[in-house]
Amino acid sequence: MVAGIVPASIPAVAPSASRQALPDPTREHDAIARQMRAKARTRTGWLIGDTPSLEAFGAKRFTVARTTPELIVCLLLSRDRMHHSVGWWRNAEYEYCWHLSLSARDRLAYRAAEAGRAPGRDLSYEELPTSEVRYWARLIFGEHVDKLWNEPGGTDPRLTVTERRRNALIWHLRLFLDPETKEPFIPTGEVYHLTRWIDGLTPEKADR
Repeated sequence: MVAGIVPASIPAVAPSASRQALPDPTREHDAIARQMRAKARTRTGWLIGDTPSLEAFGAKRFTVARTTPELIVCLLLSRDRMHHSVGWWRNAEYEYCWHLSLSARDRLAYRAAEAGRAPGRDLSYEELPTSEVRYWARLIFGEHVDKLWNEPGGTDPRLTVTERRRNALIWHLRLFLDPETKEPFIPTGEVYHLTRWIDGLTPEKADR
């Protein structure tokens, strides 16, 4: 089942007076957030779900977790375009988004793996605390944090059973962009509703 956009129900980002306050960002983390936004924004293309576009248009960083220093956080920020134009979702308002993926590795194991191979790639994922997800969501998305869609990891039907279990520990936060203005917004209707026909974007096989 696809997660819906109900900001108040998203535990990662929804405000709550009873929830423990988030720590202030470090100077390093603030710089990482600014650099990732700038890198993803200044590149002219969009991630379309394949490795070449990910390497060309994604911004990726590893850093020590703010709320749980025993973990290394992997952040991947991209501008995505594909969900509607490929015929996956009928609603054109879900075509474009900022997409932040977050995952965690054990810090000691990560440091040990840095020499001689791509750091973090072959290490198992660790559970990432919700407080850490909220911390980075606010750093990356700022004033738009209440518009985020929280998508569970491991839901891609193309994954094997082992991959689904492994990827279930990855968080996916999406900030959708209006398909015509490219400004952050909350789409109208569910993903399978045809709320808007956009020439040159909506595939012909979608029912008018």
